[in-house]
Amino acid sequence: MSRHESIMDAHRDTFKWIYDATVSGFSSWLRTQDGIFWISGKPGSGKSTLMKHIAHSQETRQILAEWAGSEGVTLLSHYFWSAGTSMQKSTQGLLQSLLHDIFREYPSYIRIMCPERWAGTKIGPAPRAEAWPISEMLVAFETIVDQESLTAKFCIFIDGLDEYDGEFSGLCDMVKRISKSSNIKICISSRPLNAFENAFGQESSQKLYVHTLTSNDILRFAQDRLQSHCRWAACAFDDAQKLDFIEDLASRSEGVFLWVFLVTEELRRGLDNDDNIRHLQRRLEKLPRDLERLFSHILSTVEEFYHNEMADILQIALHPKIPLPAFIYGYHLQQYYDEADVLRGPVEVLTDTAMSKLLNRTRVQINARTNGLLERRGPYVEFLHRTVRDYLLTRDMCDFLAVKSTPCFDVNYAISRALVIHIKST
Repeated sequence: MSRHESIMDAHRDTFKWIYDATVSGFSSWLRTQDGIFWISGKPGSGKSTLMKHIAHSQETRQILAEWAGSEGVTLLSHYFWSAGTSMQKSTQGLLQSLLHDIFREYPSYIRIMCPERWAGTKIGPAPRAEAWPISEMLVAFETIVDQESLTAKFCIFIDGLDEYDGEFSGLCDMVKRISKSSNIKICISSRPLNAFENAFGQESSQKLYVHTLTSNDILRFAQDRLQSHCRWAACAFDDAQKLDFIEDLASRSEGVFLWVFLVTEELRRGLDNDDNIRHLQRRLEKLPRDLERLFSHILSTVEEFYHNEMADILQIALHPKIPLPAFIYGYHLQQYYDEADVLRGPVEVLTDTAMSKLLNRTRVQINARTNGLLERRGPYVEFLHRTVRDYLLTRDMCDFLAVKSTPCFDVNYAISRALVIHIKST
């Protein structure tokens, strides 16, 4: 699964402010400026969702057309992903994906940007494919700067620089090198870490902090989440009280969409129980206002009966470098604890219907054991957000999961056992 696919789409009517010149300098940068625009913000504030939104927005293309003129403009994007493969969090992956998209759009550029490789194709069969050196790919990009004959214009969106697996300073220098061409402008996003503040935060007109600009978006999101519950309209309090309650909720979020999402989930559970305004207010006041303590609260509300399995599947999710298929969790939760059942048991091929039932049951079971911090997305199981994974990787939480897990639990054995079951079932 790609990082792009795992990013939530923007909620309706949100992020419209990004094109308002009185709120941010983004539209002015798209229209008239070159160089780099930096989108920053707190963890969970919606940076990736915003990047996905603007990279696909027709309004972005329309404004860029004013900058590009008759040459037109090509939009490229790359999404770093710390939980993904090495290519999803490396310089190699970034440069290869961008060059691939450029050459697909402009095949004639290959012979100009990569003359030696182009010449090599005239000699004989292409040699066995090998990874291109980073230095060679950077030279190819610099050709766009030096060659006047290359007139195509590009706007590149690079999300999640803080998820890059390497030295941030080197990544910043590379992004700056690529952006030197008057035909290239780059929009980047990251958390407000010092390396990025120093590299990209000096020009106030070419940066923004998402969490400072989303108060109305969060208010609308919270309102929609609560109003869509069938019991909200029947609550025994008037519209003014409802609005005051939602405004209080939004102000507590401090610009963090993820916090609002999790808190409205808790409040919707209260509405399931026919909570009145006082119940909802008490629920809201009891909930922690920072993400890490909220994650802790969410895990503490998992039924104690499920604590062993909660710890097991969270460790399974943390262990690999990429998200695992949902069937791994499904087979583990079927409680194949006897090695003889796995290795010496009969081969039983699952029908498509049986596999569908297994995956649907797995989705319900994972939700019950993690209260939404893990979720099934298509064929895979992923953390709700990167911040959940970061929190669970802290020393205290690793110790907590080790204590809570099933006696003698071994994550490598658990994954291997599930894979053996799957092989014998397909």
